[in-house]
Amino acid sequence: MQTTEEQDEKNLVSRSTVIKGVLVQQSLQAIIAALLFLLAGGANPHDVHAAAHAAAGGGTGAAASACRHIIQFATAMVVMDTWQYFMHRYMHQNKFLYKHIHSHHHRLVAPYAFGALYNHPLEGLMVDTMSGAGP
Repeated sequence: MQTTEEQDEKNLVSRSTVIKGVLVQQSLQAIIAALLFLLAGGANPHDVHAAAHAAAGGGTGAAASACRHIIQFATAMVVMDTWQYFMHRYMHQNKFLYKHIHSHHHRLVAPYAFGALYNHPLEGLMVDTMSGAGP
């Protein structure tokens, strides 16, 4: 753990730059999520739940429904984490992507808690947003 002074001294970007970058990233993700929802038919929540229920086998009972949701959630977590791991690893291995995109993320040497999403917007799209769009 670093003190606030060490963070400010080591980081190549200011705290306000990190906050702005994170807000841009979150805004882009919200816009893309809204667009995907609209393109997917954006029905009301009941219709979405009914469609998901039917696609998952449609069983009856609260236990079957809870079990199905747990399995879907666990599957989504595995897919997202796997995608993010391998994309992050690829960003380090590919010299072009590292130099032009991923190095942006490494300007934050001593991370702030709110800096978890501080990266280049294109990296955010490829790694974070795409991993959430799939599951």
